[in-house]
Amino acid sequence: MEFSKDDWIIFGMVLALIALGSLALFGFTGLRAALGMSVIMFFPFYLILSNFSLAPGEKIFFALFAGITLFPSLVYFLGFVMSFKLSIFLVFGVLAGVGILLSRINRQPLI
Repeated sequence: MEFSKDDWIIFGMVLALIALGSLALFGFTGLRAALGMSVIMFFPFYLILSNFSLAPGEKIFFALFAGITLFPSLVYFLGFVMSFKLSIFLVFGVLAGVGILLSRINRQPLI
């Protein structure tokens, strides 16, 4: 399943509505938090799942729920050893590195 131009327009409109909604409800801090969490928690798992033969919709769905469940769990357990800020950056870096490494091994383009 490939995304057409209309799908990207709809995706952009939904993303803009989410950004405007979080901005209206929570201000600039809410906007930063919503966009930051979506990038930090969603992106590494999408990179990892892009190395498998899944449809784009499946990749997005699985990456969303993997990011919601696995990322905070890994950060929480690593937070016992070091500070939570450092563990967030470390888990993000390791997961993004795994996604990039898998794409280099499989010789597939990222995203």
